Amino acid sequence: MSVINNLIDQSVVYLSPVLLCVLGGIFAYKANVLNIALEGMMMAGAFVSLLIANVTGSVPMGYLSAIVVCLLLGLVFSLMGVVLKGNVIVIGLAINMLMLGVTSFLYKLMSNGQSYQQLEALPCPTSPPAASYCTSPSLRIFPSSVPFSVAIPLSPTSPTL
Repeated sequence: MSVINNLIDQSVVYLSPVLLCVLGGIFAYKANVLNIALEGMMMAGAFVSLLIANVTGSVPMGYLSAIVVCLLLGLVFSLMGVVLKGNVIVIGLAINMLMLGVTSFLYKLMSNGQSYQQLEALPCPTSPPAASYCTSPSLRIFPSSVPFSVAIPLSPTSPTL
């Protein structure tokens, strides 16, 4: 039974970002725009949020930076695809490949030329307002004082924050 529980836990943890991306794709599809650049946006958002959160030590700043980067990429996509009437497949593929190259290159620069080197885990802040974001064994989306706080359980095999 614990194998099934672990499978369900891991599915929820690893599938949530992908499902949110699919939800964004559905909204774009309902607006008659085929947005295949969502993968590149996710990759850029994840990279920039990790970078900013490690530099500033603030998890909310990481979230905010990911949102800003994804909004900027969405603006570029919509400008080129809707306003300039470009082919959305080619634009989406270009954004995906560009973000793959940029994030890989910057990661290699950050790790001093050694690929696949593990970055240090983000330490949990100790100050009261920010400390509620890093609770174990779950990741809190909002501080625990917010009534609609969402806690995502992290299993022992999940990466730590």
